[in-house]
Amino acid sequence: MKKSLSAIFLIASIFTISCQNQHEVDNKIQLSKEEVTIWIGQKANIRILSAGSSTFTIKSENDQIARADIIGDVITITARENEGIVNLVLTNKFDEINKTIRVYVKTLSGAWKATGGNVKVDIDNNEGVKETIEEEVLTLISKIHSVGFDNTTHKLTVFTTDHLKYYGTYSFKNMLLEMSYINRIEKYSVCFLGERNIQLKQDLTDLFAKKYPNIKVNKVEIDRLFTYISF
Repeated sequence: MKKSLSAIFLIASIFTISCQNQHEVDNKIQLSKEEVTIWIGQKANIRILSAGSSTFTIKSENDQIARADIIGDVITITARENEGIVNLVLTNKFDEINKTIRVYVKTLSGAWKATGGNVKVDIDNNEGVKETIEEEVLTLISKIHSVGFDNTTHKLTVFTTDHLKYYGTYSFKNMLLEMSYINRIEKYSVCFLGERNIQLKQDLTDLFAKKYPNIKVNKVEIDRLFTYISF
């Protein structure tokens, strides 16, 4: 009976010590954050707060969604071209302790409302034509009320300020957006401004250079701003 009690006490002691050691192990890797949400093509940084960061390695469970690199005590996460959720496994090479970082990668989808925009016009020695181009471009910007992206079907819906609705298709790759609707194609470079806002930049220089062949058009560029309504 005494032997049985001793054995039970020994097992309990080992279990308690094991739990304590595991808790100590978990606490050995401290990070500034343990999960991040980023857009396709974006980067995010996580700082390793534990000492001895040079002994760490990191590996993604799916490089098609996100990959990561370590320089010094900074983990740089890069979202790839596929939407999804992936774990990054951080390992301390010295004592083989692991820490999991959860990464959520989002793509362009859902409904976005137009919130404004700017135009940049650079032409040589003709203020009258410059003002005409600025007015024309600002009118184009003001006509769009909102845009809907279905990332499953790549269908596009454009809502105008005069209550019209147009359907089309779109593609989004390498931070470049191409929208095709009402027999025209619009191409934008995309910049995500946090989780709720995007900037679509469109170069219209060639379009207006052809429209005004006798004027030297150096640059006509639109910045459209959108805020998400829903995903």
